[in-house]
Amino acid sequence: MELLNVVGKIEHADAVLRDLVLNYDIELLDALNRIETGHFKINVRDENLDKIVDMNYVMPYISDNKVTDLETKKKQIMSAFDLSNDSIKISKEKPSINDDEINDFFNVLENINSLNGDLMNLKNELSKLESYYNNIFRELDDFPISIGDLRNMEYFDFKLGVLSNSGRLKLKSSYENIPAIIVHTGKIEQGEVYFIIYPKKVAVDIERALKTLEFRELVLPEEYNSTPKEISAMLTLKRNEILAKIALKEKELDELKSKNLDKATNLLNQLKIMIEIEKVKEKLAFSRKYFYLAAWVLCSDKENIQNTLSKYEDIYVAFDEEVVHSTKLKNSLLLRVLA
Repeated sequence: MELLNVVGKIEHADAVLRDLVLNYDIELLDALNRIETGHFKINVRDENLDKIVDMNYVMPYISDNKVTDLETKKKQIMSAFDLSNDSIKISKEKPSINDDEINDFFNVLENINSLNGDLMNLKNELSKLESYYNNIFRELDDFPISIGDLRNMEYFDFKLGVLSNSGRLKLKSSYENIPAIIVHTGKIEQGEVYFIIYPKKVAVDIERALKTLEFRELVLPEEYNSTPKEISAMLTLKRNEILAKIALKEKELDELKSKNLDKATNLLNQLKIMIEIEKVKEKLAFSRKYFYLAAWVLCSDKENIQNTLSKYEDIYVAFDEEVVHSTKLKNSLLLRVLA
């Protein structure tokens, strides 16, 4: 192995790192430490003077939480497309992408999240309707009085609510002492549903008794004013309408995800590379204009590395032939992650 020193424009740092770590066995060294200890060598030539002078202003890399931001974007895409880490396969052949392309893709993500939100709202509405139908009105189909008439009673009032098992036992033991008609109408996850009609003049006593029973009132929407049987029919119709809307939303969501799945996996691939490159950038040193990179590389890769990096404008690439390492290097953290 030989020691490689690279100096390039700051705006090329990510691309140079990508070229090196995805294509070659490379073990990055702490460039700042090597500069401060005088071990980072640059040939003293006219074309290199600016890079040498700028070494007086070197500092470590400051990430500004970029890794956290990229990780957040990665998790959002994985969640939206139901993907796992196992589905992210690093492909160095795929072209790199920039921040603008990432942001553009998040417009698709917003649409997916919007559809998921719509679906959640529809399913919550469906669940509420089914709860009303299955646990309240279905058992009251033979009840001839409309809910609207009950709301307008002059001398009586009514409540609909839930009792837990302990509340039901208390109700059985004290039923004769409660001046009300109590009808069991169904069952939900939280307990048993009861319909209670009572004279308004004993409202205070009823409130006190129901509080003792830990009665949890269910408030009926204002539009539920017809008979329970008619309400049941209305709920069935609304339920079918919601099911149809859910089917359309799910189809739209599936088509959108299917259309953009390849883009999502490619973006995840690039984000993973960007995250790992962002981490290893801590090994580089940065001045006002340039980045400084030092690494062990295989002697057999020298010519290819020189050719790979020659496409970058105003880049300095040198191999320190006086510093040779005879031991096969271990893959860097990045290479182990990408393996």
